[in-house]
Amino acid sequence: MNPAEVLSRTALLIRMDILPSLGAREIVEGLMAMRVRIVADEASVANAAGQITLAATVMAIAQTGAAVRLDVPASALALEHPVLQGEDLRSALLALAGEFVQPASTSREEVDLAFVFGQAHPGPATEVIHVQANDWSTDLRGSPAGGLTGKRPFGGLLAACAAGAESLRFALRLLAESLGAKPSGEHRLQASGDIHLELKPLPSGGVDLGEVDVISAGAITNAALFALMAWPGCSGRLRIFDDDIAEESNLNRYALLRREHLDGAKVDALAGNATADFQIKAVPERYSKQLASELGPLRARVLIGVDDIPSRWLVAGHAPGWVCVGATTHFEALVSEHVQGGPCPGCLHPHDDEGVGEIPTVSFVSQLAGFLQAYRLLANSQGIEPELPTLAAPFNLGAARPLMVIGMPARADCPAGCAASRELAGGVSSAGAQSASSVTTR
Repeated sequence: MNPAEVLSRTALLIRMDILPSLGAREIVEGLMAMRVRIVADEASVANAAGQITLAATVMAIAQTGAAVRLDVPASALALEHPVLQGEDLRSALLALAGEFVQPASTSREEVDLAFVFGQAHPGPATEVIHVQANDWSTDLRGSPAGGLTGKRPFGGLLAACAAGAESLRFALRLLAESLGAKPSGEHRLQASGDIHLELKPLPSGGVDLGEVDVISAGAITNAALFALMAWPGCSGRLRIFDDDIAEESNLNRYALLRREHLDGAKVDALAGNATADFQIKAVPERYSKQLASELGPLRARVLIGVDDIPSRWLVAGHAPGWVCVGATTHFEALVSEHVQGGPCPGCLHPHDDEGVGEIPTVSFVSQLAGFLQAYRLLANSQGIEPELPTLAAPFNLGAARPLMVIGMPARADCPAGCAASRELAGGVSSAGAQSASSVTTR
């Protein structure tokens, strides 16, 4: 495993958006020098929601390259989940962290930053952030907090994304100071202060997702499946389309990808997580015009996580029901729902990214997009009406509006030529419109 390759997309993002004067090697070395302790008391990990919060937090931080130090109880595992493999929670988290950039340990050495869940002592640390989360919300603050409560995972998943962002912010601040590098003005590196995030509560019972088509086995889909498999009583039958092969550079953000999956089909890696209640059919093919013609209409619910924007337009023309798109660009995430007769993915993503090379990415951005996509799927499966798109700022979750609702009007020049666009244009479709876009997903 080559840390420089695993962190290549993260280093590219940092060079493009934050520290343009530094080289990739300097950035990777700085990220790996960051030491983070994750601390939890017994009460915080007593149930499944608390344990999946710890797993998501370890993953979000370890995938940024940081050296993780764990001070958590060796509690019995409270749920069956692909990321929790071992005899107890502590051993499972150590194994999980070690799958990415560098091994984790239980060392009590001084660290740069400690995240504390509950009333546990942080140990020697330069800075301490206390975390509390319930079913639907989370708070990160400098003073002791209430720990992890509740039985649903989404408050904890939000906490994990925020912790990943704050860990990276601290690492980049240390790196900039040590090398005398001047950060760009787009993103601040000062501590965020108190962070509060919340989602609207959903009904708490088990959920049958039914048959769902998934376009992409990439990072956003990985995160969505991670969240769905943490929801108590969730079941479904998923069909996932992707012809891509797993590479080391995927390990910086894929929630369910492990070293053993490298050089194999991404869809096979995801299908390996199937259970009796959560069936996954791997289709190792790109969703193309030819395949769409052969298969006919897609299923009534479709998740799109593919970075290729014309593929979203293609799906819009073959999806008979509800569609949810998860997309990211640099430090932003955008999640949207689309229904027949309304604005389609082409209306929201009308321009193609032509000539795009390696895409800059980081763990918590892809993960937040996938977690929000899973939330929308669970809501739709319970009969809740679609909502407007959510535009998120995963590296600025301490802002006044970190999860912002935006509009989604139909466009007369929609490249998918959807019904809403044809009505707007007086029945004339302009399906060929293309130019530069700002939102991709891998």
